[in-house]
Amino acid sequence: MYAIKRTDLIFELSQRCVKTEYTVDSNGNVAVNNTGVALINSQVSVVGTAKPGTQSNVFAVSFFQFSPSAQYWIVDTDYDTYSLVVSCNDVLGLFNLKNAWILSRKPNLDSDIVDKLVAKLKAIGVETDKLTKTAQDCGN
Repeated sequence: MYAIKRTDLIFELSQRCVKTEYTVDSNGNVAVNNTGVALINSQVSVVGTAKPGTQSNVFAVSFFQFSPSAQYWIVDTDYDTYSLVVSCNDVLGLFNLKNAWILSRKPNLDSDIVDKLVAKLKAIGVETDKLTKTAQDCGN
């Protein structure tokens, strides 16, 4: 899935050509392989694990050993073209982080669909002014 728009997490700042590949293992867990191109044109990647939660659209995702997992919700998908993913997590009881990703199976997504998904994010309380467009200009 290609990132079309997203809120920038620290490890995604200024990346372009951000893409995620998902692979389900025999235990029902999902390997999450995020790749992108950094400012200095170097390929970066991070692999994590998504474990199913109590609802079919909720996963506990961790990218680093011993790091706490973050909750990721699949808020909307048509299963063929796009997915809208939101992560909302309490940080030490001090503040709450909300992040979002509009993902597409192709490097581009119809603007009507993007607008619909941005409106859905706004409706659930995600600050859409923090969304950035992800350049997908790597010849994928």
